[in-house]
Amino acid sequence: MKEILQNYLKKQNVSITLAEKKNISITENGKIIIPIFDETGTKVLFNKYRRSPSDQSKDTPKYTYDAGAKAA
Repeated sequence: MKEILQNYLKKQNVSITLAEKKNISITENGKIIIPIFDETGTKVLFNKYRRSPSDQSKDTPKYTYDAGAKAA
């Protein structure tokens, strides 16, 4: 799974260092977890989930969010 995440980050021009700093990770089923922080960058408001890069299904939304999530 870590290799999938690293390949995705590389394609998006995101460094591993930045991904680690922002706690970007991957689930067991391959979804990439992108924490969305408040304006100060200290508190996670919600998580944004990017479908697995290997999932090219048009039936699966590209992004999903935590239930009840909303930006500040």
